[in-house]
Amino acid sequence: MASSSPVAVWEWEDDGNLWISYDPFVSTGLERAKQKRAAKIRLKDLTAELSRYVVDFTTMKQIREDTGRERNVRRVVFPATSPAARAVIWEWEDRGLWSAYDNVVGQLLEDHYSRNAFSVVPLHRHTPLPYEVDLSAWRQKNVVTGFSRTVRRRPLSCTYPQVSAETVTSRKQVASASSYKGTKAKVSKSSGLSGAGSRDSSSESAKYPWLAHCTARVITDPKERKEECLICYEHLEDASAYSDAGSPRDSSTVVSMNMCKHTFHKLCLRRLYEHGTKSGFLQCPTCKTIHGVKIGNQPPGQMQVNLLHNPLPGYSNCGTIQISYNIKSGVQGPEHPEPGKRYTANGFPRIAYLPNNADGQKVLKLLKIAWERKLIFTIGSSSTTGERNTVVWNDIHHKTELSGNSNGHGYPDPNYISNVLQELAAHGIIDS
Repeated sequence: MASSSPVAVWEWEDDGNLWISYDPFVSTGLERAKQKRAAKIRLKDLTAELSRYVVDFTTMKQIREDTGRERNVRRVVFPATSPAARAVIWEWEDRGLWSAYDNVVGQLLEDHYSRNAFSVVPLHRHTPLPYEVDLSAWRQKNVVTGFSRTVRRRPLSCTYPQVSAETVTSRKQVASASSYKGTKAKVSKSSGLSGAGSRDSSSESAKYPWLAHCTARVITDPKERKEECLICYEHLEDASAYSDAGSPRDSSTVVSMNMCKHTFHKLCLRRLYEHGTKSGFLQCPTCKTIHGVKIGNQPPGQMQVNLLHNPLPGYSNCGTIQISYNIKSGVQGPEHPEPGKRYTANGFPRIAYLPNNADGQKVLKLLKIAWERKLIFTIGSSSTTGERNTVVWNDIHHKTELSGNSNGHGYPDPNYISNVLQELAAHGIIDS
């Protein structure tokens, strides 16, 4: 599917001055219209999801017809070595939601990947972003805080339009036109929630379970009405960009999420649910709070608990809780990254330890819930071996050594209990 020629990618500019790519299908339609010297094109002719928008080639603006709101658009030609030409996209993961890197970062990662340079890519040396990406471990790390996330290289379903005999836009030119305002990418650009979203439809049964997690409200504060819905990036006082996906009376309905109180268009939250797990929970795009019960994709296995008399370093007044996890290799199901492919389960059984006191017993209780909800492990790439399609920890850290905390795996560690409780809470598991 990769192109041997440069490709044209059409992009729109968000309120943070970041350029967001339209998907290949929309870019192809814009390119054809431009070649025919059309003055305008209604995006509803390309995808129903953008039915409220028009692109004016004279002014190079995307215009929302019902509100008149304008955004800049541009056409960028990328080389045959770019991710766009190779029909792939680079993404980072945040608690189950995948977001796309912009084209500058994507090109940096693709350059290293194409040279089989599975080493560390220092994004902080080329952009204001404080990250480095270890391609051997498929992890992004914040060089200031040390916090890391999973990254991936994902094939696109179709290709961007090929062009020939044109000047390719350099990475430096693209970078100079982007402000990198902030360090966090917009939520779920790759999950169908941006202007360049997926065109897949969802089943009727997915429309309603998420409603239990939010409350309809009327906003009267003029300042709040001018705030953006952080899913469709339109003002809350305006209709949702996904109004065509629901009944007209819902198009301007605003709802607040029950637990965290963050506010969005009703139809946008529905869209978020439909393009997510559809597992009975919503994760707030603003603060990541889990609303409902989050179910993961951990493969089947066993969790066993034993009590030891010996104390852990730092806990001399109690014994030790020993947890044993056992998972075997198998075949990935529809909930996994690559259904039908085999996955490995190396290093099992895996053993972890907790102090046998009130705090340790509380953590054990919550870990049992996490295990039942399939959240302790997932299938991904190993951060130590680089192996793909293998069972890995799922961001709920365990102490796998009795003593010696120089590598963070053992005791003493006075912050471990509070840290693991925060990680469990991030998955929606709290002590009730």
